[in-house]
Amino acid sequence: MRRGNAMKSRLRALGAGALLLAAGAGWSQQAGNVAAVIVPGPLQVSMSVFSAGAAPGAGPNELLAARDGTLWFSGQAANSLGRIDPRTGEVREFALKTPRSGPRGLVQDRQGNIWYAGQAAGLVGKLDPRSGAVTEYRLPEGKGGPNALRIDRTGAVWFTAEDANQVGRLEPKTGEIRFLSLPTPGARPYGMAFDPRGNLFIAQSGIPGLVMVTPSTMAVREYRLPDPAARVRRVAVTPDNQVWYTDDARGRIGRLDPDTGEVKEWPSPSGPNSAPYGITAIGDRLWYGESQASPNTVVRFDPDTETFQSWAIPGGGSSARDTAVTHEGDLVLANSVGNGLTVVKIGR
Repeated sequence: MRRGNAMKSRLRALGAGALLLAAGAGWSQQAGNVAAVIVPGPLQVSMSVFSAGAAPGAGPNELLAARDGTLWFSGQAANSLGRIDPRTGEVREFALKTPRSGPRGLVQDRQGNIWYAGQAAGLVGKLDPRSGAVTEYRLPEGKGGPNALRIDRTGAVWFTAEDANQVGRLEPKTGEIRFLSLPTPGARPYGMAFDPRGNLFIAQSGIPGLVMVTPSTMAVREYRLPDPAARVRRVAVTPDNQVWYTDDARGRIGRLDPDTGEVKEWPSPSGPNSAPYGITAIGDRLWYGESQASPNTVVRFDPDTETFQSWAIPGGGSSARDTAVTHEGDLVLANSVGNGLTVVKIGR
């Protein structure tokens, strides 16, 4: 841990109120054969941008909203994990053990440790924030490209091995790692999410599909999407076990019913080049970022009415690619190029 690099970066409240992109009764943007309807509605949000520290290009590509209210990010260029206290704006950096690890997906275990994927170094790592100690679990040769992480009900750490076209399971108590190969070559597994039943859903960014893994049996099932051009980046699951995904290649979000295999899609409000990326469910509503809209936007989708609301991210957003939910039920986005995090306070 680089205690000497601890610093205080004060909150820059660049957007005090909601920035609605539509007014009046609403308007629609036609794409394909489905219209994306944007309505102003009563919901209001406010946004605040937090600096990720002094290291230029720290690249907070992935983030985590911890249980204690702090916000964590993976500093790829700085080879560190960063922690922001949103109450003060203080930033603290924790150095990683292996140079140029390329830290990605972040999760917190029950003991408060922060786990990360060392994508460039072919490892999964664990940081103890209390001591700054880092434990590394090296992946076997040929199993590189760990990306997203999730922890199941037993405490096992799951990760996508993007380059190996596999998903891995790490048992922290023993260090044992098991791998499951995906059904289709070149699938390039990316984001992941568990459903309420304990199944793990995996985005496939190399082919048009998703995969479900049942941890209790290690069974793998692939779901193909109707459009061969679809490429899924991240996934989220609502309480009704519906699986939602972002398709950055075509500018769409979609819903998969894993029981029936039915797929339904909607064009994202800013169009086919808006590159919707990080997505999360807050209750039964979906929130995501359009990472290539100008400026980047925060989007809320209501499945009941099939309507969208959009807000511009203060400062442009700078390629917002990951999302998380705080324990207060607010949204956080990682500004990957802009070196910061955006907190979206949602009106109740």
